Amino acid sequence: MELLDRRVLREGIVAGLIGAVLVAIWFLIVDLSAGKPFETPAILGAAVFKGLRDPQALQTTAGLVAGYTVVHVLAFVAFGILCAILVVAADREPTLLLAFVALFTMFQIFFLGLVGILARFLLGAILWWEIFAANLLASAGMLAYFFGGHRALGRTVLESLGRVIREGVVAGLIGAATVAAWFFLFDAAQGRPFETPALLGAALFQGLRTVQEVQITADLVLGYTVLHGLAFVAFGILCAILIAAADREPALVWAFVALFACFEVFFLALNATFAQSVMSSLAWWAILVGNLLASAGMLAYFFLGHRALGGTLLGAWGGVVREGIVAGLIGAVLVAVWFLAYDVFKGYPFRTPTLLGAAVFRGLTDPGAVERELGLILGYTVLHGFAFAVFGIVAALFVAAAERQPILTVGLFMLFAAFEVLFFGLVTVLAQSLLGALVWWNIFIGNLLAAAGMLLYFFRGHRALSRRLRETWPVED
Repeated sequence: MELLDRRVLREGIVAGLIGAVLVAIWFLIVDLSAGKPFETPAILGAAVFKGLRDPQALQTTAGLVAGYTVVHVLAFVAFGILCAILVVAADREPTLLLAFVALFTMFQIFFLGLVGILARFLLGAILWWEIFAANLLASAGMLAYFFGGHRALGRTVLESLGRVIREGVVAGLIGAATVAAWFFLFDAAQGRPFETPALLGAALFQGLRTVQEVQITADLVLGYTVLHGLAFVAFGILCAILIAAADREPALVWAFVALFACFEVFFLALNATFAQSVMSSLAWWAILVGNLLASAGMLAYFFLGHRALGGTLLGAWGGVVREGIVAGLIGAVLVAVWFLAYDVFKGYPFRTPTLLGAAVFRGLTDPGAVERELGLILGYTVLHGFAFAVFGIVAALFVAAAERQPILTVGLFMLFAAFEVLFFGLVTVLAQSLLGALVWWNIFIGNLLAAAGMLLYFFRGHRALSRRLRETWPVED
């Protein structure tokens, strides 16, 4: 068979035309929604054919639109033929599928880079994400056409990657939905629904440098939400690939954990880089909490589907970690209930977590300037619960060790005493000027209740430990 037989040419031309038409329709819709039909092909045509640098000097003419459309179609047809060659070759050698997928990835990067070089002075008039979205649509349409005509090839892809991709997509959507729900609650609590995605969208898509310029619009919110969802889906697929590899090589589960840690750092750094101008209006801790919640949701989904990996990661300590988390949550709930009861009795529900949240997250020192906000309450509650869970795990390790050596129970009680001192000291340092409003004994009682509840939980689950404790230190008559 010749390299360029009629079938290859026909498939390549049809696929290229599908991609070109999808891009053209996308930009027509974008331009019509802005009230400027055919502006995008005219801008690109002026940049390619006339070297135009000033969008203000542009006149949309049929010649520019038709000229760019022809070049655009020819480029897509050439790309389609190249893809068709690889697809036909992959029918005989399935490993070439990787080259086919890599080609589409390179296409995205190449096209964005080419537009950036040819029309770098005009990219303010053409938003980069609109170009990216257009090429994603084109890629999706072309891939659907190719796999529709090569069903055996599609089955090969689905059999080898189907479960991994499906699992990754679901995990990514769980993470994205968790973050979106968190920021919706956070923004709604401050009376500014959808402000966070609008700010991030304005910084990423429009390059806005001042918060005052930002208007909360549906296109900004939807645009950032789509990008946010795609980023999480891509991350989810990467995680799913590692999980699948860890099923065969359990040691790779640590690479999976490291990936999540890197994700947290990377996402914060990415926001700081691309949205630096609006970061002053975004609470860093709210972003961190959102991503921690997303990570927790995704990890729970992965480990529920791969229970053996959870055992590999935690080994014999799985029960200890689980027990510690439960104990920590018991302590956190007891403190929260105590503070709620105290605040309601005083006629100021949720005042204590609001004051502590304002001190920790905003550095506020004047109790009179603190207003009750759901964002502060939720943020401090999450941080409070996380701190207790970590402490609970440490305490559970002491309990497990004390079962083998009862004398270590002394260390357990010392740990709880140190926890009381540490917590009170932290509150003193972070919220010294607010202690008059908080009342020190209120905090002290809350932590005593938490310590009592956690110790009761531990000793009820380890009755032999309390018995050995009595045997070690018998009461003398």
